[in-house]
Amino acid sequence: MGVYPSRDVETETRCFVRTLVEPIPGESRVAGKPAVVASASSDSDEVSAIEAACTGSGAVLRAASDLGHAARIAGESESAACLVVCRKSADSAIVPELAALRESGFQRPMLVVAERADAETVIACISATGVVFLIGPDAIRRLPSQIRAAHKKDAEQRQKAALSEGARNSIRKLTPREHDVLGLMLRGSCNKQIAAELGLSVKTVETHRSRVLHKLGVDSIAEFAHLLLAMLT
Repeated sequence: MGVYPSRDVETETRCFVRTLVEPIPGESRVAGKPAVVASASSDSDEVSAIEAACTGSGAVLRAASDLGHAARIAGESESAACLVVCRKSADSAIVPELAALRESGFQRPMLVVAERADAETVIACISATGVVFLIGPDAIRRLPSQIRAAHKKDAEQRQKAALSEGARNSIRKLTPREHDVLGLMLRGSCNKQIAAELGLSVKTVETHRSRVLHKLGVDSIAEFAHLLLAMLT
């Protein structure tokens, strides 16, 4: 009978698995569906400008009754999406508004278009929410390129989330002993080293290794490590 793994191996394996099962926001982009821009602007000129920006970036505008509604539209979109907020002047009041969206779980990119904004507000808002500011009389003209950048970022986040979900599902299939073996495989241990660490025969380790790779859906531990790297970078 094999001995129970050392505390170091247990700790490393738990940390490794915890990294995989922590949720990453977003979903993968759905092919064939246009990217979405959600906005709650009630100003007809702003709406027309945003519609033009959407056309220039290959996206569709989804109008909303208020900021919360716009966030729900963007958040529920199956394709890449972003939230566009227009203000004549972006003052400190916008910081808690956008921060509240983040706190509620909204993770899509946000763009703020404003003719004027003081530096303190911009810094506080970026720090709290990661929002992108477009400031100045010509800010709206720079919106198409920023919408494309926002949708690219969102699609990448969703792809990463899909990889993460696949990894989480794969990890859940592993038995406790297979978790132990996987942790040592990721440390670069060979079969003999794993056998010595876990008190198993080399043949048993080979069987566990084969089952681990099969359940993870990869041909080698290097391939799985590459997927992990893609998720974390």
